[in-house]
Amino acid sequence: NQKNETAVHDSFVEALSRLHLNVVDMRTIFESTGNPMMFYFETDPHWNGLGHRVAGEALWRWIQSYKTSKLK
Repeated sequence: NQKNETAVHDSFVEALSRLHLNVVDMRTIFESTGNPMMFYFETDPHWNGLGHRVAGEALWRWIQSYKTSKLK
């Protein structure tokens, strides 16, 4: 159910953060649009083309901000 999925997701992201790993949390990004399911195939839990494009853009923004922060 949704509550369990959210708990698993949040625990996983928190565990990665505790290991000092950087996380680009696509769930937060997808949900911020108000229509997170548009990033997934209708009958498949994988990201569709739009989901991959948005993920690539988010990763690119993170890389750019990381590089900029390391130059300071």
